[in-house]
Amino acid sequence: MRHIGVMGGAFNPIHTRHLMVAQRALDLFQLEKVIFVPSGNPPHKKQDLLDKEIRFRMVVAGIADNPRFEASRLEVDRPGESWTIDTLKELQQALGPDVRLSFIIGEDNINVLRLYDRRAEFLSLCRLLVSPRGSADPQALDTWRQLLPEGEIELIDCPVNATSSTLVRTWVRNGQSVRYLVPAAVADIIESEGHYKQPPAAPAPAAVATATAVDSSTAAPAVTADGTGDNGEATTPAAESFPLYRSLPVLTVVPDRADGSPDDVERGVLLLDSDTGARAADARSTAPQVVRAFAWWNASRAEVKALREFVNNRRGRARPFWAPSWQQDFALASDHAPGASVLVVRARDYAARVSPAGQGRRHLAVRTAAGATYYRHVEGAVDNLNGTESLTLDLAIPDALAAATTLTSSLRFYRLDTDEPRFEWSGGQFATCSLPVRELPSEAPA
Repeated sequence: MRHIGVMGGAFNPIHTRHLMVAQRALDLFQLEKVIFVPSGNPPHKKQDLLDKEIRFRMVVAGIADNPRFEASRLEVDRPGESWTIDTLKELQQALGPDVRLSFIIGEDNINVLRLYDRRAEFLSLCRLLVSPRGSADPQALDTWRQLLPEGEIELIDCPVNATSSTLVRTWVRNGQSVRYLVPAAVADIIESEGHYKQPPAAPAPAAVATATAVDSSTAAPAVTADGTGDNGEATTPAAESFPLYRSLPVLTVVPDRADGSPDDVERGVLLLDSDTGARAADARSTAPQVVRAFAWWNASRAEVKALREFVNNRRGRARPFWAPSWQQDFALASDHAPGASVLVVRARDYAARVSPAGQGRRHLAVRTAAGATYYRHVEGAVDNLNGTESLTLDLAIPDALAAATTLTSSLRFYRLDTDEPRFEWSGGQFATCSLPVRELPSEAPA
């Protein structure tokens, strides 16, 4: 059996992290070669995406000095939208039955695949070689295998490298050299042809209760190899350019979950002892409160400035804000036609246990496969006694909602828990901020 690696993605542009991951996959798993497949017309096109022919030329230039790297025009030449599952099928047919494909992805795409309705079929077509965002953790491999039990999954032990396509584009726009972030031939194309020098076009004005789309869809995966999630790089908005819901901003930055920061649940506690009296009092509050570390990835000093402005505008915990959980809290039980004002979701005791408890879990962020996000209030919930529950919304959702590709998250109400965020810098240009936020469900607006 011959083993051939496949690396897909926008490659907007290809950079050294892509090449390092591909080379490690070659060496660790005895691959014959790695085929790079730049996306043609991705179903969830993001801003600042160069023409597919330019991106393909950069891939060809970037891999030219490695005889075991190959560029494929499969998706570039394919009419219409490009889906990874179709690419794997076409490659398998072209390469023959004696080839086992190894699809190289970033850790961020594990959850994308977990929510994919054709997951079993997808995983039958290939072995997954996963590149972690940070340093290799053997326990992470066990977790991935539990999340995707149908798949054959291996971990690519690769040195930490925080280079990303977002970082490259940001440096170019800031007039900084990207030599050594990308192959020299790719840097020459970017510099000589003037790519990425202009900021991305502003998104179209959002509809009522619709957020700026963040490119990290849970739809059929156009997944990539870069540990930074190249198919859905979260771009930090300007400090106060966030969409509003109930007159308060929604933090649409996607948290960086690479560090696995645990939640700290605080509840009012008072222990009494007949000899000593009050023995312990801890975080007195009328209801349990969750403090979580929101990891905010900053790809440039401009984004760090935006974060600092966000924090400064909320000093003293005076100004609350919303943030989605960015996880599938309510899985749709079926597809919904445009104009739905009732969501039928898989039962999770919401009607019996959560809905009556107050306003803290009555707000939803519903994100479509196309990237539009709608914020809604749950007016009522009913257990249908058939494994589903019906959630009545305050406003209808104009778009069609596909059960397999719609992300329905709880919209949580927060205040900052500190005025002094902690930054961890890498290379002097990009940083991760650990920003503790306190969820206050009892204060959420009705």
